[in-house]
Amino acid sequence: MSDEDNKISREALGKFLYDLAKLTFAAIVLGEMIILHNDWSNLSDWIMIAFGCLLTLIFAFLGNKLFKK
Repeated sequence: MSDEDNKISREALGKFLYDLAKLTFAAIVLGEMIILHNDWSNLSDWIMIAFGCLLTLIFAFLGNKLFKK
């Protein structure tokens, strides 16, 4: 593969990871916040929100790393 092909592949994968970050945030974090609205003391909902935030950060970080190369 040429350097141009590698650059295009990295950009496509970076965009994919950014999209995964957005979807993870919307599905897990925002979805759990809606459920949490009914019962603020449910620990499993707070754990899912933290897990969703962590996954969002990981996907966004990896996408950013691919764009910077």
